[in-house]
Amino acid sequence: GDMADGLHIVNASIADVAGNVLTYSWMFTIDTSTTLGEPASVIEVPAASNDGFIYTNSSTYTIHGSLNAGSHLTVNGQEIEADADGSFTVTINLTAGNNIISILASDNSGRTTRRDISIVYDTTPPSFIVSPSSRLTRDSSVTLNGKIDLITESGAVKLTVNGREIPTNIDGSFNYEIALTEGENIISVTATDAAGNSATKDIRVVKDSAAPTLEIDSIPDTVSTRQITVSGTAEPGSKVYVNGKQVITTNGAFSTD
Repeated sequence: GDMADGLHIVNASIADVAGNVLTYSWMFTIDTSTTLGEPASVIEVPAASNDGFIYTNSSTYTIHGSLNAGSHLTVNGQEIEADADGSFTVTINLTAGNNIISILASDNSGRTTRRDISIVYDTTPPSFIVSPSSRLTRDSSVTLNGKIDLITESGAVKLTVNGREIPTNIDGSFNYEIALTEGENIISVTATDAAGNSATKDIRVVKDSAAPTLEIDSIPDTVSTRQITVSGTAEPGSKVYVNGKQVITTNGAFSTD
């Protein structure tokens, strides 16, 4: 039947026809405990994305963990020494693209724990387009339109507007309406990939819903000529029309003369 955990001694004897006897003895230990069955009790790495990869924009990657007593650890074939309490930290230099990290823990009983990790190192920020550009409007809102590459070398990309994640269509296109307050509105559109690379575009939209100011210089009630000059001061940047004809302004000042 099955032998119990613990120390076992085996004695084997052989005898020939002349009565000579040779005896062999050896000891072995059976240990089926869960603890020693898992030489590495903890290997701490972030959870992989849905595609099975871990993404980073750092050129190094650090793995933490702890080993059970009597266990050994190798990372990509290099033996790593644990601290006295069994904890270990190993920092790995990454190359651009996919890096396969093989972590192997073994104990004196020959049992092993292995974990292979795929880490993608990428520093390229995602790209996207968005409109409109900075503008002046009297509208109460503005609608952003654009398109983003949803899948990059660094996995899935998310899009935020002023820190709020917004949905995108299956082809990466998006449209999102933003309410405006009177005056200047800065709209920050940011695309961030799974490695942490990001790109931001700021759009400045000024809402001006107030009628422009206009001051007209005094015009006499009666004139002796067939022409009169209309002059005055308007809000800088506004357009002035007199009887439907646009008049040139200089820093807001205008004259039909």
